Amino acid sequence: MKIRILALLLLVFTAMSFNTLAEINLDFSTATDDELVQALDAIKAEQRSRLKTKIVLSETEILLAKGKTKKLSPSVIDMEEGVKAGKFTWSTSDKTIASCSNGTVTAVKPGTAVITCFVTLSDGTELEEDCTVEVYVPVASVKMSTKRYKLKAGDAITPEFTISPKDATNPELEMTSKNPEIAYIDSDGDVVALGAGETTITAMTIDGSEKSVSFTVVVETADEQMAAASSNTKKEAISKKLRDGKYIIGKDIPAGKYLITCLETEGERIGGAYSSLGSAYDALDDSSDGNWSSLFSSLGNMMGDLSEMEVEILGDYGDVLRSVSMKAGDTVELKLEEKTALQISEGSCTIESID
Repeated sequence: MKIRILALLLLVFTAMSFNTLAEINLDFSTATDDELVQALDAIKAEQRSRLKTKIVLSETEILLAKGKTKKLSPSVIDMEEGVKAGKFTWSTSDKTIASCSNGTVTAVKPGTAVITCFVTLSDGTELEEDCTVEVYVPVASVKMSTKRYKLKAGDAITPEFTISPKDATNPELEMTSKNPEIAYIDSDGDVVALGAGETTITAMTIDGSEKSVSFTVVVETADEQMAAASSNTKKEAISKKLRDGKYIIGKDIPAGKYLITCLETEGERIGGAYSSLGSAYDALDDSSDGNWSSLFSSLGNMMGDLSEMEVEILGDYGDVLRSVSMKAGDTVELKLEEKTALQISEGSCTIESID
């Protein structure tokens, strides 16, 4: 039915002029109420498209922050001589989103509404024009907990911002660097340190609220990096207990000068086990008179006396740069440098940094 009515209307508009439309007998007796309304809307739309006389609004699309207002100014163009415009009236498609009074639009809550302006000319012609209003919640403030970053060339950071209110429609920020040759913003929105110096990074809202926050990025020179590394090494006090194993200098243990003290050798651990075993035998044999304990203790002490802990400094290719044999209680000072390793075998020890 809709297709038949629209096709009929198109045929009428094509064959006849707008002024003779009233002379045509159209049969809408079988059309539903909804179809008649749609047909009438189609006719009015066609009328407006053919009229040169129309309402022109100062704006037809508005992006308006919640709580803000905007004044729309209407005018009628191409009126025939002697024809005058009546009073402009206004309506809104959703007053909970945007209201309008005498052309002043007020944003109520986020969403989209259509403001329509109406006027009737002195010759009876009715005109209307629409303005689409998009209401949003603007960013009220942008804050940071950290406003100064100290980086090395090649470092990248993702700054953290606190945006309020939390329901801001578009909380996205755009960052710019005052000196991109020192630190720049990459395609992922990270700040990348490039060259030595200091620059200011500014993060600005893109929702039109024009809120911003700035922070400083300091990129160290090569000399500053070396000095900082040296300072950190001196200040870091190391005290660890090491067992059999290999420890990489610069990764497991910082480079520096250390005092190594042997706690126990492997032989001493085994000797202690032998003594315990002898005591167990004595407990099972009432006639031993402590002979088992004495025998096993002697064997254990012998093994402890013969055993030593090995401390080796290894080079890049595993070659031994220095080797020290230690018994329990022995100490030795060693200087451990980058690109070497500390190898402990046959015992355990403590390692403490020395200024």
